[in-house]
Amino acid sequence: MSKQKKAEAAILSMLDDIDISPPEKTIHSIDKLEPEIKSDLEKFGKKKEVIFIKPALCMPWKYADRDESEMGDIEALANSIKTNGQQEPALVRKISTSDSQDVQYEVIFGHRRWLACMLCDTPLMAMLSDMDDKQAAIAQKEENENRQNLSDYARAFNYKKLLDDGVFKNIRELAANLNISKSKLGRILSYTRIPTKLIDALIEPHLLNVATAEAIVKLCSDNDEYIIEILCKNATKILNGSIHAGNINRLFDKTDNNFKKPSDGVKKIYKNSFSVNLFTSNFNQNKTPCFTFNKVVIDNGLLPELEELVHNFLKEKTEKNPE
Repeated sequence: MSKQKKAEAAILSMLDDIDISPPEKTIHSIDKLEPEIKSDLEKFGKKKEVIFIKPALCMPWKYADRDESEMGDIEALANSIKTNGQQEPALVRKISTSDSQDVQYEVIFGHRRWLACMLCDTPLMAMLSDMDDKQAAIAQKEENENRQNLSDYARAFNYKKLLDDGVFKNIRELAANLNISKSKLGRILSYTRIPTKLIDALIEPHLLNVATAEAIVKLCSDNDEYIIEILCKNATKILNGSIHAGNINRLFDKTDNNFKKPSDGVKKIYKNSFSVNLFTSNFNQNKTPCFTFNKVVIDNGLLPELEELVHNFLKEKTEKNPE
């Protein structure tokens, strides 16, 4: 008898006296469960319960880290579950409030299993745990490490959301709780600093490796539109690896005018005596000079005076030399 069949037999033997028609059915004893499931319950579940629940009663945890593009073939998984049963439980917790009165659980991990059970109209086997968001984030991270099928791109935006919402107060605390180094976490978070325009151009940014993501972020540190545009034009090559961290700078060394940044178009930053940025000068793709004034100029109401100064200066110069 296979491991899954043994697990199912052990579970079903404990359900003889339980009415399975309600929305959930609970296994109160874990003594006869498979060792792997018992281990997970001891790790994640304070209540140590395995339940079978209708998938419609569940919703994804708001910090779920699996992007839709990384869900894989849900239909194939649904067929497998329908034929062979669910091989691994998901992890859920009860929720007290919801936009829908029908939703009672949040799926912490096992979103593919949940969607597959929804598709094939099969009860979801899940570990029920009473945990806060920090504990849930740690459980999710450990589960994904065991499976090794989640991209660093997806992890990055999940980590950023946890930080932005204050689940973890800073990178140091997040790194410590997830048991990864602060430097590694910083590298992974590079994905979140890639310009949105380039993310859209890449189409499948989750395929981008960390080293190339870091190189892109360094190139785009000044949010230079010219650089971003060139990277967007080469998105396919970046994604397939022909342009990578080791050679990406060569894009801006070519003599082709479509790639070469004008030599007289180097961005210049002008500051006051207190090192506060005032404005920058640069050339756009059409080699037209551009001036960008810092917020401090606007906040101090200096724009009208600036316009008058520029106008008077150019008026004087052009009238002296009309040609």
